[in-house]
Amino acid sequence: MALKIRLTNKECHPMTPMEKLAEWHADWRIIQGTINCKTCHCAQLEGDRENSFSHAPGCAKTGLKIQPWQALDDVQKAFSRAQKHD
Repeated sequence: MALKIRLTNKECHPMTPMEKLAEWHADWRIIQGTINCKTCHCAQLEGDRENSFSHAPGCAKTGLKIQPWQALDDVQKAFSRAQKHD
């Protein structure tokens, strides 16, 4: 997965774990063990985590081959790495 960056004062800075979590949470929510798209409300069980998320027709995220469980794992890893450096 590519390292996401944000631009501040014309310099590149890696996203903080909290920024990664906020970005993830802007698009997704977890309800009773499923991840749900906040736009189209489609859901995916954790057992299907290796598959791209199936959005409803017309959802802005359709066709992006997003894997929200993997993205959430990346957020958790970012927090773990940050704690090791503190």
